[in-house]
Amino acid sequence: MVLTIDIGNTNILLGVFKGKELLKNWRLASRTARTSDEYALDILSLLFFEKLKPEDIKGVIISSVVPPLDPIFERCIEKTFHIKPIFVDLDLDLGIKIDIENPKEIGMDRVVGSVAAFNKTKTSTIVVDFGTATTFDVINKDGVFIGGAIAPGVLTSLEGLFLRTAKLPKVELSIPPSVIGRDTVNAIRSGILYGWGGMVERIAEEIEKKLGKIKIVVTGGVAHLVTPLIRREFLYDRFLTLEGLKIVYDRNR
Repeated sequence: MVLTIDIGNTNILLGVFKGKELLKNWRLASRTARTSDEYALDILSLLFFEKLKPEDIKGVIISSVVPPLDPIFERCIEKTFHIKPIFVDLDLDLGIKIDIENPKEIGMDRVVGSVAAFNKTKTSTIVVDFGTATTFDVINKDGVFIGGAIAPGVLTSLEGLFLRTAKLPKVELSIPPSVIGRDTVNAIRSGILYGWGGMVERIAEEIEKKLGKIKIVVTGGVAHLVTPLIRREFLYDRFLTLEGLKIVYDRNR
């Protein structure tokens, strides 16, 4: 079995694969103040409750956009599984090429998501990831990552709205009954969710002017709130990043 770990700014997503099947998945909070021992205890506890044995983990691969957590997780994995983890970088065999101005700036979560998406579509593709930021990653028909767009995340924007306004309430997101909010709470829900749905449609439209017909693959922690409001055909894959990690692992083991 292979343990895949995606270290993000807000959450750490973990998944255990047996062959191509994702057996189990979990989320942990991403906190740089925690120690390797604390994360090791978390991972062992998760495996224990799912009746998975640590000795059955034969490989570990990690993508990370939080550099301070990299050595913490390296120690955690070596201590827990006696395995040196693979950290995704651009020197690995990814299955796609990267052609942007400053390749070292790209987050490895965006890379592995693009790997998984292109593996599904085999054509020009936009990966829309609704995370701490909302990212649009573009892969052309030849499997080359050529760039994208980055916007604030849904929850990031919602939190900013609450913190920087005196009278607007903190809102739990859900799809409003109408695009026309009849009260402040539903007006905020409408603005955020219809706004992000429209953003996907408009950015996809502009990219198609450059590349022709494209596929859209949607993922991310709050994607399920926006997808009902996207008026275009798309694929939704909640575990796209974990699947991309497994693909990269298989190409480099």
